[in-house]
Amino acid sequence: MKLIKQAILEHREGTSDKVYEVDLCQVGDDQYVVNFRYGRRGGSLREGTKTALPVGRDQADRAFAALVASKTKKGYRHKNHGSTASELPQTDDTAVNQPDGSAIERAGRILGPGEQAIMERLRQGDRARRGAWKLDRAVWRAGELGLAEAEPLLVECWRAAKKNQLVRRYSIAWALGRRAARLSSSAIEVLEAIADDHNEAESTRRIAVEGLRRLYDDERRAGLIEDHIGRLPGSLAELAETGPAELFAAELAAMLDGEQDESVRKAAQRALETCYLIDNQHVRPGLLAVLRDRPVGANYFVRMRHIFKAAEFRRDGEVFGLLAYRFEKTPANRIDWYSRRDRSEPFRQPTRMYLRRRVWRTLRRLGRDGSRDFVTMAVGVLLPVVDGDAGQPKTRTYYRWRAPNIVITWDRFAGYWAFNHLLYGHSPRYYPDANSKTRRCRASYKPGDPPPRAREESFPHLWDGNPAGLLHLLDESECGPVHEFAAKALRANTAFLARIDSSAAIMLLARPYDVTLELGFELAERLYDPGQPDIELLTAVTDCRLARARERARSWIDHRREELCRNTQFMAGLAASAYRDNREYARNALRLAVLSDPTARALIGRLIALIGDMGRDEDERIGDIGSTLLACFGSRLASVGIEIIRDLIEHPAAAAQQFAGELLLNHTELARRTPDDLLLRLLDSPHQPVRATGASLLGQLPDSVLSEHSELLLLLSIHELADLRSASRAIISRLAGASWSLATDRSPGANFVLACTRELMHKQAKGVHSHLLALLRDELGEYLEHIDKATIWQLLHHKHPHAQELGGVLLASRMGPDDLSVAEIVKLSSHEILAVRRGAWAMCERAIDRLKRAMPTAIRLLDASWRDSREFAFGFFRDRMTDPSSLPTSWWPSATASGRMCSSLVASSSPAISGKKTDRPTCSGSANTPARPSSSLPAIISSAMPRAGPSASASSSRISRPCCPGSTRAASPNSAVSLFYSARP
Repeated sequence: MKLIKQAILEHREGTSDKVYEVDLCQVGDDQYVVNFRYGRRGGSLREGTKTALPVGRDQADRAFAALVASKTKKGYRHKNHGSTASELPQTDDTAVNQPDGSAIERAGRILGPGEQAIMERLRQGDRARRGAWKLDRAVWRAGELGLAEAEPLLVECWRAAKKNQLVRRYSIAWALGRRAARLSSSAIEVLEAIADDHNEAESTRRIAVEGLRRLYDDERRAGLIEDHIGRLPGSLAELAETGPAELFAAELAAMLDGEQDESVRKAAQRALETCYLIDNQHVRPGLLAVLRDRPVGANYFVRMRHIFKAAEFRRDGEVFGLLAYRFEKTPANRIDWYSRRDRSEPFRQPTRMYLRRRVWRTLRRLGRDGSRDFVTMAVGVLLPVVDGDAGQPKTRTYYRWRAPNIVITWDRFAGYWAFNHLLYGHSPRYYPDANSKTRRCRASYKPGDPPPRAREESFPHLWDGNPAGLLHLLDESECGPVHEFAAKALRANTAFLARIDSSAAIMLLARPYDVTLELGFELAERLYDPGQPDIELLTAVTDCRLARARERARSWIDHRREELCRNTQFMAGLAASAYRDNREYARNALRLAVLSDPTARALIGRLIALIGDMGRDEDERIGDIGSTLLACFGSRLASVGIEIIRDLIEHPAAAAQQFAGELLLNHTELARRTPDDLLLRLLDSPHQPVRATGASLLGQLPDSVLSEHSELLLLLSIHELADLRSASRAIISRLAGASWSLATDRSPGANFVLACTRELMHKQAKGVHSHLLALLRDELGEYLEHIDKATIWQLLHHKHPHAQELGGVLLASRMGPDDLSVAEIVKLSSHEILAVRRGAWAMCERAIDRLKRAMPTAIRLLDASWRDSREFAFGFFRDRMTDPSSLPTSWWPSATASGRMCSSLVASSSPAISGKKTDRPTCSGSANTPARPSSSLPAIISSAMPRAGPSASASSSRISRPCCPGSTRAASPNSAVSLFYSARP
């Protein structure tokens, strides 16, 4: 920033002695600002500006003249007896750091009134009159301004300072180290003497070393740093010199966390200040990690405070801003007045408030002095704040009696003091609350309202003088208000925007904030040349989050579509874009494009590689990429390598696995003979569409290949997922009807049936048993004859109902009349599975002769537990077992009794008869039957017995008649069998 013209006005009346200074400064090409300062002579001047934004020279001249004229009308006079303002000669030395000016010139530089006051106060020393400016403040101010002219006076002040004047001695060392030019040999000797004097205060020695580090030439500075590297504990010294940075950071963290050796941990904590003094490429990353993550407590706060002051001294914006952020975010330690230890905690509320004020005070001093370091330090303070640090807007209402209520509103970032001062120093919507160090909303503004069009930041002319700082904020900041400020300020700096290239626009288009994207898109539209497309810029616009920017980019592509379609890198990025409209556009463009075989294969390779780099949660993008490849390059994908397919199947995303399955389905070789591991990987996928693709692939294999995969089909048949079981059932049905031979017991069909039968008797997932039963009974019914009788007997006695049901099916077809005893047949007729009962009925039909010979046991069929079995038994005895000629004569009563029993059997076969307990369904094939009637079976049978004669009544009353000749088990008085025996002669 150049000082072009200056007017110094003064007004003296009575005890009033005021000055008013007006500057016209150049901040860029044809960009000028008019600033002013005013206040009491010798004191701090308040600042302002007449141009919120830079203007042209003519407009700036008019504003300058109008301001000077308005002050002269109020009684101000030019300092040099009314002379008018004149333009100042400009050199490189006066381009920056020239807030003031005067008629006094020293060492080729014009000193302002403030600088003259400092020099005068340093000359006075301790001889100043009472009430004068404190010497310590004058010394400090000389260091802030970097007055090289004050060096001899500072050396004299040091020699005159007493040992107990710690603040003065510290300020003199600070000011000597902060001067703008190289120190003379005498001043360097003073700083070296301070650094080597062990009787000097530690803080003064520390700042003297910082001053030497700043002012030494390269050779002497390297020697100073090397000396301090040797002071590091343990292996830190070697790592600080040779690196790498990762190992130094790990070693430093390990020493700070060391729990076994307290001395090592304390030595590492003390070494933090030495690390910052060294501050090379090996040490700085590890130190920043410590400052960022370690707690601001008793063990670290003292070191952090020392580093904070050193960063302020060096104008190190990164470290200064990081620690300022920690002081803002970390709550102060609470004081327990009953515990001495807690009262000694260093980071208490007064300390925290002081440090928060000091951050803004430093920035304000730099801004008022017009220092180049202001932007550097301000950027460092703004960058650590992120969107996640924002709170919720708050409103508090104070109710007043007979007066309007007071409503106070705070916005999301209201609690960040320096942050708000930087962004909203001239804001019409916020005002500061100095007591609580917050910013409140004005009554006319509510959080969430649109921001004003005017700029709100403090010292806008300094930001305009260093717009690269604004670009730095837009590049790295993750905070919405910072982007809002920086984009607005950068858009106002048209001269700077006219000079930046496409790389800045590309960077802006990649940011996630709308204000930054709008600015980047405006730059891109200005920089893009459709005749000679910049591929990187075009890619950045197509990937922009703004829909209108992407639409504009696609219109640019349409002008040179054929040429851009041959750019495989560009088209791969477009087809794999994060935005669906771009992916659809790329698919349509590639369908219409005519690509050579090498170009097409290169594009296929790039897209498949992009799929491999994507994560589990990007199914939609991967699916669209796969659709584009299949739609545009289907024939070329028919010969893709198996390793590529294998990698896609191993991908965690379901869409990638499904795409791999589609590649296999369309493959010229692998579709007819797919490797088992790939097929199993598809079928075992947790995603249903992938399994469906695997099932389709399995179904299109030839029957000869499928016959070799009987084990795979068995695994699918007992799989816990129903869709795989259903898919395998269709394949098994096809093989059973066409390919599996029935010639021998060792045919694939027979082996498969035996395997399914064994699985039916094992514990399976829910639904597997019913699936296996239906498969064996329906699709594989022709192969059931290969199941041996021992297996059938195991099925009948298995605990699982589906196995029992299969045993019942096989009982009727595979078991002969001599394979079961009559008692076993009778027992099976009372089985809870309908198929088993039906098998028992079939056995009865084939074993009539055996039943007649074992009538005492066979007659128990009439007392079966299930109504359908009893109905069958009554019909069976009525139709097949009541012929007296077919039974032994000793088993039947007289003709009369026999006729009555037959009549009773006929009557008992009525459908109204039911069992003694309710049937319940157990599995597929079971039938529900009604309950037993109220009239008991013994009563029905006894009604058929002869009632004339004493023998009949006597026999009916006996209850201990043996069941059969030679039996010792008594018959139950309520059983049908006992009543039947009582009817015998």
